[in-house]
Amino acid sequence: MEQGNIIFRKARGCDASALRLLYNGIIEAMEASSSHAQWRKDGYPTDADLAAATAAGELYLAWCGDELAGAMVLNHAYNPGYNAVEWGVSCSPQQVLCIHTLGVSPRYRRQGVATAMVQYAIEVARSLACKSLRLDVIDTNPAADLFYLRQGFLLRSTRRLEYDSVRAAFNLYELVL
Repeated sequence: MEQGNIIFRKARGCDASALRLLYNGIIEAMEASSSHAQWRKDGYPTDADLAAATAAGELYLAWCGDELAGAMVLNHAYNPGYNAVEWGVSCSPQQVLCIHTLGVSPRYRRQGVATAMVQYAIEVARSLACKSLRLDVIDTNPAADLFYLRQGFLLRSTRRLEYDSVRAAFNLYELVL
């Protein structure tokens, strides 16, 4: 699928090295800034995480020409802490699409790639008859908080969540579809 000059497609096994380069570049840029998602080259997202999402058909790539500009995971899985949140719409887990690991290459920041990726996620959610698009942002990443609020997401709660070795406060967002 195409949006403007961005082409979206699901990841394939042959994309593994481009994905690692993308996320390493994102991690390096985050480490040099005040906003940080707490991703690490020796941790999340691991090559195994990316391979599993690729195999499941849940890893979506944003290409600008022949360059990988961004990636995200879209699925119905979420942290158990989501169950304690009062969401804007009550629905089954299959009616909720979650965004995970959305990242944009530093080379493509502030060029509308992340916005196009969220718009694409909305299209995917609607095509799956989902009623809600949800995600969480670690509280050390205020730039991401601001981005999702600008995209129309509402902050529903802040909760301590645990992901692998990270236990921290996360802001939980929702866009009712």
